[in-house]
Amino acid sequence: AAAATVGVCVSSFFPSGCNCRLHCSVVPSANAIELTQPSSNLIQMYDTPRNSIMDSFFSWNMATGMEDYEMEAQPYKTQLFDRLFDSLSRDEVPVVIEVGMGTLPNAKYYSQSLASKKLKGLEIVGVDPNDSMTNFAHENAEKSGLLSLPGTSIRTVHGVAEALPFEDNSVDAIVTTLTLCSVVNPDRALSEILRVLKPSGKYLFWEHVLSETDIGLATQQKLLNPLQVVLADGCHLTRRTGLTIQNAGFGEVDLDCITMNTSGIIGPTVVGIASKA
Repeated sequence: AAAATVGVCVSSFFPSGCNCRLHCSVVPSANAIELTQPSSNLIQMYDTPRNSIMDSFFSWNMATGMEDYEMEAQPYKTQLFDRLFDSLSRDEVPVVIEVGMGTLPNAKYYSQSLASKKLKGLEIVGVDPNDSMTNFAHENAEKSGLLSLPGTSIRTVHGVAEALPFEDNSVDAIVTTLTLCSVVNPDRALSEILRVLKPSGKYLFWEHVLSETDIGLATQQKLLNPLQVVLADGCHLTRRTGLTIQNAGFGEVDLDCITMNTSGIIGPTVVGIASKA
């Protein structure tokens, strides 16, 4: 089998076209998923101009400041990704889209699950509006060994959750971890996730939420929310994302509530896997 390749294609879908960054290459599979162009109306509504200095600072902070969080998350995420990979086909190379890919802290879970579940390979496409994340994502993919696994390819694409650049019913699974807190329109984002998932496709989610059990923490979240939105790339502390997912129209939602003890105002978290009918 061919070795993995990484294509880092950061495309804004504006008339200027695709601006390729480092390590750009063609995905080796003839069946690689094709990107589509979202409507100009959706782009104008949701993929708004960004501050490159703030983007660089936020991506650096996510790359260097989340070690304790990810260490605590590891046992939970390991189980969650194992469950996701149990559902993927062994007869073909599945396509997984990570929306809000960020610095790709989940790379090690893809590597671990691929190795243990004996899939033929995996096609991963990361979607993120912050182009400064790309270099960090590539570094994490390399560190995890993901790029050396046979039959595996990974691309990163500029885009937003509310206007995913994929055809209807084209994707085997979608992953969001700490993503729906910062999208402009969570309902629209989940509608897009449902649109592009194949029938019976899986949606793995890991999202911090407003505390429903600690009144003091919830009050703190509400007070700090305006500042958090400004400083943390639109991140909201007061969303009830679990309810939003449960009401989005999935055929089945398997959801758990956990508390990340090292994480303060982003500690309350909903995790699980939803299935498209």
